[in-house]
Formats: sequence, C-alpha cells, structure tokens
Amino acid sequence: MIALLANPEALESFFRSTLPAATTAAMATEGAKAWLRLVEELNQDGFLQFAVPDESITVTRVVSGGQRVTGEAVVVPKGGNQGGIRAVLVFDSSGTLVSASETAQIKRGIRPICQATKLLDPDLIVRGMYLVGGGGMLRGFDLRISEETEIPVHLVDAPLECVVLGAGRVIENYDRLKSMFMGARR
Repeated sequence: MIALLANPEALESFFRSTLPAATTAAMATEGAKAWLRLVEELNQDGFLQFAVPDESITVTRVVSGGQRVTGEAVVVPKGGNQGGIRAVLVFDSSGTLVSASETAQIKRGIRPICQATKLLDPDLIVRGMYLVGGGGMLRGFDLRISEETEIPVHLVDAPLECVVLGAGRVIENYDRLKSMFMGARR
C-alpha cells in the first residue's frame, strides 16, 4: 500500500502504526533519524541539503519509564541556505511512540527563477555572475548576492551602457533572435 504523507500529522500517524517498539536507546535513535529524514522531505524545495549529525541525537529517560529523543537535521550551508529542523519523539515504557513533533527554522537562499537556470551555464559557479543595469550599481548589492549564493559577483565597467548596447544589438538582429521572444510568430 502506498500512502501520501503530506504533513507532519500524517507522518506521525504512519510512524505510530509502523514503527517497531523502541525498547532501547539505539532503537529510539534510529526512529528519530528516520523521522528527521522524512520531515526533511516535507520542507524540501529541491535546493536544500540536510545532514543529521550523530551528536545532535540525544536520548533521555522520562519519569514514566519511557524515552524522549531529540535530534536535528541541519541544513548544509550552501547557496545561502541556513537553519535546521529540530524533532522531539516521546516513547512510552513499552517503546510505543506517544508523540512526535518538529520545528523547522530554515532560511532559504536565493533561488533561480526556473530550475533550468542551473543547467544553462555550468561555469557560472567558476566564472561568477556579472551585474548590469542600474540595480547592479546599488552599494553593497554585489557583496550581498555573492555572500548569499557563494558565487563570485562582478559589476561590469559600464553597467548602464551595457543594457542600452545589448538592447540595440537585439534590435539590429531581431530577425535572427525573434524565436527567443514569447509570443513571437515563427
């Protein structure tokens, strides 16, 4: 049977019905790692990478004789992404999952307008990006983009003129380039 787990509540219900009894700290740790791995997917946008460091998982005994497990899936800091997902799982004395919850604190970095952007220029990461136009002249803008994307950013020598000269070249070569424009008749 295939079940769609679209939210933490559905995931908790699935875990309650399928997770083997966590009668040892090692089993509770594995349950927490599995929970974190699946919760990552609920927060995924295709650009995040997570890691679950072993030292982030802690198991403590609760008064009732059960176990409380906490852990964190940390966002790999790449492309301006930061943060993590903290989870808490509580098991009763027989090892049955009583509750599971998580808190996501994720700061997403800059995203391309479409995912194809990543495929268009694989040298972008090596050569960097070039800012043109008046927006590129904003003080500190190049540094901010570089810090957020971890890609070198350069301001061209004459940013305002680049836009005008580029538009002029498009107009001069419109017949050759018109298929690139939306709504253009072919």
